[in-house]
Amino acid sequence: MSLEEILKKSFAPFVMCSAAFADASFTYLNIGTYGIGVEANPVVKNLMEYTSITAGLAIPKLCSIAIISYIADKMNHLAGTSLMYGAGIVWGVGAAMNGYMIMS
Repeated sequence: MSLEEILKKSFAPFVMCSAAFADASFTYLNIGTYGIGVEANPVVKNLMEYTSITAGLAIPKLCSIAIISYIADKMNHLAGTSLMYGAGIVWGVGAAMNGYMIMS
């Protein structure tokens, strides 16, 4: 099954990308408020220190989306969709935690 068929038949890619965008956006806002130390991932934190905050957040997120989409394309439809929803859930929880941090 090609990636185009997955996109046509499933809402999962939209959920995954929306959650990834929300997570990156709320993380960006938190970094602006509390500083770079709020990022828990040491790889992303180092990337932000050596490039910029925007690039440090965008590059790993886009690479993750590309890798997950590629792997989902190689799986059967149910497994690929489940993988994308799973990534969306993980990023959605991260976005919710960042959103809670912004509100407090």
